[in-house]
Amino acid sequence: MKNSWCHGPVDHAGKPMCLFVDPPACRITDTTTEVHYVLRLGADETTARMLDTLTFRINRLLDPATIGMEPALAALLPFAMACQWDLVATAPASSGFGPLLDEYARISDAWMDDWRKPMIVIPPAIQDPALPEQRGQAVFFSGGVDSMHLLVARSGQIADAIFLTGFDIEPAMTAHARLASNGIQAVADMCGVGVVHVETNVRALRHYPDDW
Repeated sequence: MKNSWCHGPVDHAGKPMCLFVDPPACRITDTTTEVHYVLRLGADETTARMLDTLTFRINRLLDPATIGMEPALAALLPFAMACQWDLVATAPASSGFGPLLDEYARISDAWMDDWRKPMIVIPPAIQDPALPEQRGQAVFFSGGVDSMHLLVARSGQIADAIFLTGFDIEPAMTAHARLASNGIQAVADMCGVGVVHVETNVRALRHYPDDW
């Protein structure tokens, strides 16, 4: 249920509500990287109020300089569309990401009748961040037919399988996540690839739609 200061797509004055996404803050431990994005809601950036914090926890040590706005914006687009909020990044993303996100929104809008394609605002990047010279291919891997076929068909080309929990497997479903993770690790071992396990709290965010 939305609280007293969140009134769906518009505020008291009839201005469109915007979901503002602030730049990531990273916390590195011995074995993991935690990435946190503060989310604010309001009709404009100066009056937007803290809504929640989106978190990703990755079982790899990552360079914070290579972590941008893209993971948060991609994860939050269905959230914004379902709530009929516009989506606003307060820091640039890599060049070319905006059109991809807009196409993602267009497809989702045609698929879900009660969603609204939002206005997506991303400041232009002056220069894309420098990436490590050694880069490998990775695939999102659910264990389903499509991702399994891709992993087998491109055997030898893929370095890592990315297993994401927090969407279909909700944050509280720890036993399900462990069972799926063990199975995916076994498949990855057979295929000679690593597993990047990413956990997110996106479905635990306040106001996240129950039917998505």
